[in-house]
Amino acid sequence: MIKRVVVPSFAFAGLLAMALAVGAQGPRGREGFGPGPGGPGSFGPPCTSGCPVYQYTYTRTITQPVFNNGQPGSSTTTTKGTIASYSDGSSYRDVTMTPVVPGRFSSGPQEIIFVRDMEGKMNYIEHVGKSGTTYEEFAIKLPPTQNGNPNWKGGGPGKGPNGGGGNTVASAIVLPDGTNCNAEVTTITRGDSVTHRTYCPALKLLVAEDRSDRFGQSTYVLGPSAGTAPTSFPFTPTGALINGRNFGHGGPGRGGPPPSP
Repeated sequence: MIKRVVVPSFAFAGLLAMALAVGAQGPRGREGFGPGPGGPGSFGPPCTSGCPVYQYTYTRTITQPVFNNGQPGSSTTTTKGTIASYSDGSSYRDVTMTPVVPGRFSSGPQEIIFVRDMEGKMNYIEHVGKSGTTYEEFAIKLPPTQNGNPNWKGGGPGKGPNGGGGNTVASAIVLPDGTNCNAEVTTITRGDSVTHRTYCPALKLLVAEDRSDRFGQSTYVLGPSAGTAPTSFPFTPTGALINGRNFGHGGPGRGGPPPSP
């Protein structure tokens, strides 16, 4: 049975927000690169010292059933980008999303870049549009409970249904850049929903994930570095500064962008 999914044109902003979350890699409900540029593919509060160092590309594909003019079909949203992590806790995430819904107009790829600059103590969000690039900035304020703890170790993948962590086994894998990792491979099952997740504890990095249920399928996979992330900090944003958003002011994680959906 095909589940009806309505995707009107005005819902594109919601799809983009979803892309930011899936580009974040981390399972829902956990902190890390999901809420903002806090640490690509990481879990737990942002690392601030002795952090993992890496740069990879990634691809996330989500396919959902839809009805188009009364006929069953599918919509596909592909999110591609670059993730990078630096030893001082700085991080970079480039998110480019291309939604495809048969029979519906698409404005084309949408690109947003998140940068956490620990040297400059600033977060940046760059919006790359057809008419030019704009950016927003806001100061970094570490959570009081973390207090810049250099011994932060991060956490593993998110918990499974009903608080369970799923079935996890150890597996030796090779990352796209040739790095060896003793990974944790977890399978989480709940009804018709099945998730397979590969996580590298040494890098605090989600390596691969596939998920399926009655609402569709999604896949996530890392790729080799494209060399597009910054090589040094402080970061210099591109385009015109937009003021007045006040991300994080009085909200969750003060001083940071809003949490992922």
